[in-house]
Amino acid sequence: MKIQYFLVGIGLAVGVTACSGTPGMKYPLSADRLAWQPYQEGQVLRFANSRTTAIRAYTVTQVSDYTVKERLGINWVPLLGSRKPREYQNVDVTIQRPDSAGYSFTAVGLNQDGDPGSPNGIFFRATVGWDGFSAYDSLPIDSVNKGVAFDSLRYPGIRLVPSMSFGGTTYGPVLRILPFPPSGTPVKGALRVLFYAKGAGVVAFEEVGHGLWYRLP
Repeated sequence: MKIQYFLVGIGLAVGVTACSGTPGMKYPLSADRLAWQPYQEGQVLRFANSRTTAIRAYTVTQVSDYTVKERLGINWVPLLGSRKPREYQNVDVTIQRPDSAGYSFTAVGLNQDGDPGSPNGIFFRATVGWDGFSAYDSLPIDSVNKGVAFDSLRYPGIRLVPSMSFGGTTYGPVLRILPFPPSGTPVKGALRVLFYAKGAGVVAFEEVGHGLWYRLP
């Protein structure tokens, strides 16, 4: 009987050890990264056309700030305790163009997750999209924040401009993004160039046949 009680005691101790575990670490987005996401829910963005008197408006319909938990396998050695999943902050922004039958699009994505293959163990990707333009899959914002040159082969179609002025307002730094490489006959209304500034978001864009649209204060 004593042996049975002893074994039960061990089982209870193991169960407590396995259930308690170690707390999961949290990895928030850095202030430098968050500075590239300036939008607020309900914000109205107005753009003027450089050729005509037309004004186009966009509304920030959703700013999603959430955490992603890493996936953990089964811990087959309960005596070592179990570890709770790590959590990684992510932010996604959805914008709607009211005059286009409720068409909405993901404008900004700051997404990170665990990645054992990365130097710091974290995978990070910044994306940007706009009206009629699917998200550009990767932006070199970490390099820009650090003030170092980025590989043009890794980020094709992106050029850094220290500062640019549109409609009397100066922005900087600005990423000049070519969404689509020129091929075939350009479609009228297709996005040709996108200008995205730290701390401001999209400050201007150029459309085929419509010219430049620039952000109003």
